[in-house]
Amino acid sequence: MKQRLRALLRGPSSSRLLQRFGIDPKPFWLLVDLFGTLSQRREMLNQLGRDRSTLKVVSILYTVIMGVMGLGMAIGGLPAATYLSIFLGMTGLLMFSILIPETSNSLINPVEGLILAHQPIDGATYTAAKLTHLLRIILYLVPVPNLVPAFAGLALSSARWYYPLEHLAAALALGILLALFCCALFGWLLRFVPASRLKSAGQIAEMLPMLAFFSFRFGRANVLRHVPALLSLGWPLAAAALAVSAIIVVLGLRALSGDYLVRVASIASGGSHGSGGAAPTPRRAGNASFSRLLGGQKVYAGFSYLRIMMLRDLQFRRMMLQMLPSLVMLAAVIPSGLKTPPFSDSFTPLHLLPHLFGFLLLTACYSLPHGSFYKGAWIFLTVPGRVFPPFARGIYSALWLSGVGAPHLLSFFVLAWKWSLLDSAVFIAFSMAVVSFYLALELRLIEAVPFSTPPRTSRAAVAMPIMFFGFALAGIAVGLQYFLIFHSPATVILATLVIALGTYWVTAGSLKAFAEAMQFHLALDSGEAAAYYKEIES
Repeated sequence: MKQRLRALLRGPSSSRLLQRFGIDPKPFWLLVDLFGTLSQRREMLNQLGRDRSTLKVVSILYTVIMGVMGLGMAIGGLPAATYLSIFLGMTGLLMFSILIPETSNSLINPVEGLILAHQPIDGATYTAAKLTHLLRIILYLVPVPNLVPAFAGLALSSARWYYPLEHLAAALALGILLALFCCALFGWLLRFVPASRLKSAGQIAEMLPMLAFFSFRFGRANVLRHVPALLSLGWPLAAAALAVSAIIVVLGLRALSGDYLVRVASIASGGSHGSGGAAPTPRRAGNASFSRLLGGQKVYAGFSYLRIMMLRDLQFRRMMLQMLPSLVMLAAVIPSGLKTPPFSDSFTPLHLLPHLFGFLLLTACYSLPHGSFYKGAWIFLTVPGRVFPPFARGIYSALWLSGVGAPHLLSFFVLAWKWSLLDSAVFIAFSMAVVSFYLALELRLIEAVPFSTPPRTSRAAVAMPIMFFGFALAGIAVGLQYFLIFHSPATVILATLVIALGTYWVTAGSLKAFAEAMQFHLALDSGEAAAYYKEIES
């Protein structure tokens, strides 16, 4: 069956269709096979569409979620039009939030493009082959999750016998249109943004799903108020919107297919800095005293390494952009909780503050092992083993200062403006102890030298159980804070001392395990471990 499908896709009919769109069939399929081979060799696993195992896991997850929702809505007896609109909206939001980062990651990180740019391949052929994994995402995450809701819709009173076909066709058409829109968006960026700045522009474009969600969330009343007036215009408005959208998409796709391969070298060497992505150079003034303050030169090396690489690594910057909704929620918590004293009997949103900081550090620690410069990790093989414990302390110091020290210092000045100095100091000390305890536990998630392993989309599927488990623990901790701790400053001070002692003990063990994990992972990569251990297949 697979061979017949392969022959059909690469037959004369499909070749003529590709040529009609300006795509040369032979180089196109050669590039598709090349990208498939690179994925099988685990050299191209930073794209969801090329990691089939992760796609299957994510597809099963969303199938269960949307299937349960579909059965519940069908039992509730919604009108068929409303039922279809809800699932089209969910599918559109899911596809938009996945396709924008996938398109951005494929186009603004063209590592293989530097090798293929001098080959006789036109831009349309190369771009089409590079973005074929978007079609695989659509085929996995649109028809399969919508399968149960489509057939559950037959239970609706106003649904006709062909409703499943209508539902699946509308969802698939929406997914394809969103994929074309995402590609056209980067075509317009390529036309108006210099190639050396395209990485920065692509990272900003990845924020569009979040901005669309917040815009609808806060402007929902105004949007819904104008919906009846827009619907009254009927088909003329729909035809005009469709025509304008088609023109924008076609022009964007033409710009992408015509200019992309020519600018691959500039895109690959570009960055988010004016110096073309070069790493920031640390200032030498005061480095010696700061090194002594941290505990020595080896500790300062770990501190500087993490600080510089967090600013330089493309994958980590993309992860930071995905954390922006949490940062927005964090910023919204503080003003709403300033009116309520921290040691009153009423619940205040500021009880959530340390746990939100903890989840931000959880995301950072879980993503730190993977980066865009993993091929340079061989340099750590030249480092003696005694360097790794202080190097691990330096990495911990950078995480603590950026995720615990600096934000809590800023929060203290904000809280002291509304509360007394004593209340502010006690609350901030408690929050710092809790977040430091979170960081001590999350340090064990860094399984290797930071940024030393290639990005893998499979970690996203594993991250979901960790996040659910973390949310459950945070909910229990918030309940304990409200019912047992936050009744007087004395109980908060006592709890802070207990958590601080536990944090010191857990941090010591985590730092030791982190240093050993870095050495073990480097030994695996170098083949050193094979001289001592032999893996037995079960």
